[in-house]
Amino acid sequence: MVRRSLALALLAFFVAPSGARAWPHEGREVGPGLIYRHFSGPIDIPGSGTSEQEIFVVYADLLEPRLRVVASAPADRGVTVSQFAERNGLAVAVNTNFFDGSQRACGLMASMGEVWSQSYDAGASCADSLGVSPGNEAVAFRSEGLRLGPLPDRVTDVATGMPFVVWDGAIVEQAVIEGAPNPSHMASAHPRSAVCLHQDGRTLAFVVVDGRATGRVGMRGITLGRFLFHHVGCRVGLNLDGGGSSTLFVRGEPGFGGRPAGVVNRTSDGSERRVCCHLGVRIGEPEPLFAAALVEGGGEVTFAPGEARALSARWRNTGRRAWTAEGPWPVRLGTADPRDRVSAFAAPEWTSASRLTDVPTLVAPGMDIELAVPLVAPLGPGEHDEAFDLVAEGATWMDAPVRYRARVVGPAGDAGPVEPRDAGAAIDAAAGAADAAAVGLDAGGGALSSDCACRLGAGAGDRRGGALIGLVVAVSFVRRRLRSGVSRPRIER
Repeated sequence: MVRRSLALALLAFFVAPSGARAWPHEGREVGPGLIYRHFSGPIDIPGSGTSEQEIFVVYADLLEPRLRVVASAPADRGVTVSQFAERNGLAVAVNTNFFDGSQRACGLMASMGEVWSQSYDAGASCADSLGVSPGNEAVAFRSEGLRLGPLPDRVTDVATGMPFVVWDGAIVEQAVIEGAPNPSHMASAHPRSAVCLHQDGRTLAFVVVDGRATGRVGMRGITLGRFLFHHVGCRVGLNLDGGGSSTLFVRGEPGFGGRPAGVVNRTSDGSERRVCCHLGVRIGEPEPLFAAALVEGGGEVTFAPGEARALSARWRNTGRRAWTAEGPWPVRLGTADPRDRVSAFAAPEWTSASRLTDVPTLVAPGMDIELAVPLVAPLGPGEHDEAFDLVAEGATWMDAPVRYRARVVGPAGDAGPVEPRDAGAAIDAAAGAADAAAVGLDAGGGALSSDCACRLGAGAGDRRGGALIGLVVAVSFVRRRLRSGVSRPRIER
């Protein structure tokens, strides 16, 4: 089956399509970046019809700097979901892995970078995993053969279930969900737990479906996939341990029917079950996901008219999330003071009129990166204040600009005309750079910033290479859009 060839897919892959609903989601706020929603009564699920359901959903904003997604440590093995939440001061918690009679996790489980040894290998079963980094980067991946690690890059916390019921923005085929090696109960209605990565690229949803009672019939696997896709908006949806294990904790909510405070669903056992593994959300002091400190660079610089010069500056990653040129929030060096301005010093190497370069490599928290600041002086003399800052596109500017006091000295034209670079070579170079940075960007609609404007109104002689910049950016953009090929399970048509 195609399902066995699932590739590693980062949340960077789950970029919102045009017109996607912005945060917040429908429901009631229960904490910063946390929305709680309760579905009750008849609900129409396309492909499965209308049924009586009790469903509980919490949406967590992965860009909220006060939130941290965590998995349970070995010391939490075998406690209830509410106990796990109380022990760790969590706002939201849900059960995760299937487990055996000794409370050993089925498949991969990890907390704070420590991979559980209290687990067992079920081969192709229990091999669909969700991981998160300290910066709330979410990863959906196949973990067959990885029960004892290694973990994906930057991932520290992992929970595992089976199977994926939504993948790459489509519902997985019913025959795949209900077939081997998945458990037979996927073909009948039961209580369900699930987590999903939302199509907006920034939301992790925790879902519990009650069942085994009048008015709350539960769901079979295919119905869960259809519900997650149509009603929750999942780009990827993962089924977790269900039945009597299915429990959702939301701090501040009353416990249902004598259950501990915070347990919002009617657990089918009549009381909370001890489970091996959990996933939750902690609210803490704000810790920026994307932040930087300028280490070196800036000052006064003197140019001759039309002179090209490659300056440089060094920044340190002081946030919780690694910087990359890929994903929904690629990190780039842009014009600042004001942001996104058109600079008189734009160089042909820039990726657009307001973007100088992407970060060339992964920059983990605490690491430094030196970036080139290529500038070409205007042809006329004068003094200019130039500022450039790092930006995580779609998320935030990092407020650590490098500033130059640039003086252009000498009669206009002293340096001679500035000729544009050979167009063919420039296009080849841009296409090569696009290939290097484009891995995984396009599957969810990712795109290079395309705000290139070729300095209209600045005078024809001021930047002869402006049109070439636009051409290079256009070629880079097209090359990125052509790259795809992430494998997926068969999907429902």
